[in-house]
Amino acid sequence: MKKGFTLIELLVVISIIALLSSIATASLNNARTKAKKAKESADLRQIITQIEIKRDELNKPLVDITLNGCSACSCWSGNQASAGCASVMTTTMTNIGLPSVLRNPWGYPYYMDENELEGGSCGARDNLYSFDGTTTTGVSIPFYRCQ
Repeated sequence: MKKGFTLIELLVVISIIALLSSIATASLNNARTKAKKAKESADLRQIITQIEIKRDELNKPLVDITLNGCSACSCWSGNQASAGCASVMTTTMTNIGLPSVLRNPWGYPYYMDENELEGGSCGARDNLYSFDGTTTTGVSIPFYRCQ
């Protein structure tokens, strides 16, 4: 009697291992995406908290703290990874009391558009954005003066 496995038995085992490996990889990628989204959400909350602290400390709206009516303007239209976007956001983050430009889990800087009191109007909120390489997530920052 011969000892060992037939070619078909080996191919079946290899196929099963490959199938299990692809399922595990898909699950791992899904978990990574969820972890990045959770980190992004926590970062956005942290930045908003810092903005609220700085506005209360200086008694000024965000536009008067960042000294820029549209920090995000250099980051629109596919420029999220540009040096210009990173430079403007470094200044903006420093002005609100954060150490430098904060990058999201995908490596892009968070960016904001200071809208409250723009043109003397209370029609729009300040917004904070994050770009993941494909889509942009936006979060409204609570009003400061326009209650």
